[in-house]
Parts: sequence; structure tokens; C-alpha cells
Amino acid sequence: MSEQDRVDLLSNLYSIVNDLWGGSNAQPSKPMQPRPLGQNAQAKAPAAQAEAAAPAETAPAAPAASAAPKAPAVTPITVYWRTADEPLPWTEALIQPLPRDGLTDEKTWRFCHREAEAVLDGDLAAYGRVLETVQPLSDLAPYTAQLQVRVDSADRLSASFSLTPELSQREPVTNLCCCAIRIARDLLAALPATEIRLEGSAGGKRLNACVRRESLRGVRWGFVEAEALLRELGAVIS
Repeated sequence: MSEQDRVDLLSNLYSIVNDLWGGSNAQPSKPMQPRPLGQNAQAKAPAAQAEAAAPAETAPAAPAASAAPKAPAVTPITVYWRTADEPLPWTEALIQPLPRDGLTDEKTWRFCHREAEAVLDGDLAAYGRVLETVQPLSDLAPYTAQLQVRVDSADRLSASFSLTPELSQREPVTNLCCCAIRIARDLLAALPATEIRLEGSAGGKRLNACVRRESLRGVRWGFVEAEALLRELGAVIS
């Protein structure tokens, strides 16, 4: 083949290629070159390293445990003795099966209605049931290390007690007198006895007293001191 024939052949091939590409002057794209093995892994390596360098996400902190609820503050016995329980309505409950005064809850009233006749008759077993069920001295537990009540007769109850170490260390006489009067008032509110005999101890001090119901009538509790009142009632404190 002559040189001219070779030129013509190349020219014809060029024309055919132009026709195949729509007659435009655009050149066919170059075939993709194969990527060397391992190139993808190498490209991803920096990203993986970046992820490794990034600090790990910390797990959300667990909510702080709530503090245990504090026990309610105990009223000092030097304040608490000035109040007392409401008297149980033995006479009213004898004839009324349900409360009308709005001061006594229905459960307590029903108990009083059931026991009223025996209590008012001076039944000592009924007295014991009242002390066991009503527990008139349970609110004195924060102040006493030991507290016992004995039914001597329908007219007289006896209570022996000792104070907690804390109350025994500071002003034991004052605390003894305050606690003694509160014990006497709560027992007289629970049962129709006429007198309460008291024996108490605290910090090496001892108290012996007899509190009669009639001696507490008319006392202005906000204007009297426990020790002075008990000494006036004949208490012996040593």
C-alpha cells in the first residue's frame, strides 16, 4: 500500500469515528485504567486512623442516687411535755356507736364503744386491752430507753422509765420531769384512772412522784416549769 492509500484510509477511519460520536468534536473518553491492588485500602486508611484518633463517645452518666430521706426532727422533750393526747371518749362511746365530735377517728371510736362498759366498770383486763391497742405512750419512744406500765387497780397505774443516753447526759432532772408529766397526762387521757405513780432515772438522777388527775386541772401549761410543778405535787428527786 502506497503512502497516499494509507493517508486516505486513516482519513476515512477518522470520518467514521466522527459519525459515531454524533459529528461533534468531542474526543472519546479514555478507557479507565485499572487501579493497583490495595489502593482502596490505602485510601481508607487515613479515615480509619482519623476515626481511631477521635475520642470515643462516653456513655451517658448514670443519674445520681437520690439522698436517703432524712428522719423527721424530734421535738425536744422540754417542748413536747406541754401537750398531751386527747382523752378517749369513754362515756360518749358507751352510748354512741359512731363518732360525732369529729376529733376521734372511726376505728378508735368503735374500739372504745366495744370496750367502754368494761373500762368504766374498772375491768383490769379491759385496761390492759386499751394499753395494748391504743399504745398511748408510743410517741415517747424517741425519749426513753425503757418504759413499762403496770395496772395496779382501776384507779391507779404505775409507770417506770429511763431516758435515752442523750437526754441523760444534759439536764437530766429537767428531762426526767418533762417526760414524767407527759407520761402521766397521756395515761390519764387513755384510761379513767385517778392517779399515776412514776419512777424514772436518768444520768444518776432518780424521780419518784404521784400525779393525781385533779391536781392537773387548771394548769396553764405554757406558763409552768415541769420540775417546779412536780416538786409542788410532792415529787422526790435525788
